[in-house]
Amino acid sequence: TESKLPDFWERATQGAYTNHGRPHIEMVEHYVGELLGKERLNKLYPEEFFILVLGVFCHDLGMMRFRSEGKDKIKIERDLHNVWSYQFIYENGTPTELAKKNIIVPENKYYKPIALLCLGHRDHNDEKGDTVHTLKDTCEINGKKVKIEEKITIGSIDVHLRYLAAILRLADELDLDNTR
Repeated sequence: TESKLPDFWERATQGAYTNHGRPHIEMVEHYVGELLGKERLNKLYPEEFFILVLGVFCHDLGMMRFRSEGKDKIKIERDLHNVWSYQFIYENGTPTELAKKNIIVPENKYYKPIALLCLGHRDHNDEKGDTVHTLKDTCEINGKKVKIEEKITIGSIDVHLRYLAAILRLADELDLDNTR
């Protein structure tokens, strides 16, 4: 089925970079399906599937942050777009108003795992230049410790968050071809 994405996501593409909007999201969505296959997709709890799909839709939203900051900053700043995607959705222990307005979910409890998937879709460098391996390290975001746990519980369901983040990361990396 065709994805129904609002124009909002199209703003994630910067002029100096390849498309991070709808075409990229659809390819990442395709690769998630290819990586998992029908059997593994069917084994995901509905909550896991929902979080994974929203993670695919939202993982590059942080690319919007530096649209107006000038071309000379883009290369350095782009490396933090996973952190900004996280902050766009979830900050200071709560969903952001921007996320609640633009990413509609049935309950607030879904914003944090979606944001953590976005954070985990790539590694980044901290202010000292050290690599933060988001799938295993604790990240510091605005002075707060953030970690992608192996699993989190939503209701009575264990959502295997690190597994979902790894799938998203692989699918995102697979969308590197001669057009990207």
